[in-house]
Amino acid sequence: MARLSSAQMNTPRFFCPSPLPQAGEIVLPDEVNHHIRVRRLKAGDSLILFDGSGAQWQATLAFGVGGRARAQVTHQCSVDRELKGRISLIQGIASQDRMDWVVEKAVELGVVRLIPVASARSVVKLSQERAAKRTAHWQRLACSAAEQCGRNRLMTVQAPTDLNQAIDMCSAEPMLLCHLSEPIHALDTPELLEQLAHAGAVTVIVGPEGGWSPDEAAKWLGAGARPISLGARTLRTETAGLVAIAQLSALLRW
Repeated sequence: MARLSSAQMNTPRFFCPSPLPQAGEIVLPDEVNHHIRVRRLKAGDSLILFDGSGAQWQATLAFGVGGRARAQVTHQCSVDRELKGRISLIQGIASQDRMDWVVEKAVELGVVRLIPVASARSVVKLSQERAAKRTAHWQRLACSAAEQCGRNRLMTVQAPTDLNQAIDMCSAEPMLLCHLSEPIHALDTPELLEQLAHAGAVTVIVGPEGGWSPDEAAKWLGAGARPISLGARTLRTETAGLVAIAQLSALLRW
């Protein structure tokens, strides 16, 4: 995984949803224009732009008629900061602050897809309208986190779904269930790590604040998910998945 140089770390990074050109001047999106003004950037300042395709572009800030922010794109850089394997996270919908934390840190840890799942024990119950607003909010958080951490691909945040649909979406790859049940597999079990390395992908499954109900856990196990242990201490919903992802990345050298 490529590391950011000190100069790159200090250069503002912005996501531009439209495909970026190899070179030339572009008008920056409204949200980027807003951030540029908040940060009081000046004409001639260096920028790094990315469009989610995996590359990034060097650019120089300029202002057009009416003070609209523009950028002179100079050249493209192929920079891959993704994990070697594909990690998805199924997260039982938790309270807003906890979900925001999970989204942000999942991006930083290299998760490619986050699937919020409505659970019987979820404290938060979302109507269709609220679910749409929450999804848009989480997508914005994922974008901001990618800008901050240097990823040039965006983590996909799915719309909240139910458990059966989540199983259909992930059952083709190994699934690891963070749940206090027996038997429990340690993450560093050689046989388990070999299976995950061969698949090149894994889905980590975490329940909401109250955990999965017995019926929900039984559905996950029946679909082939393996219950895993993350140690002797009980972890909160916003901690468990992130710990599992960090451990898996290290153990699999992803």
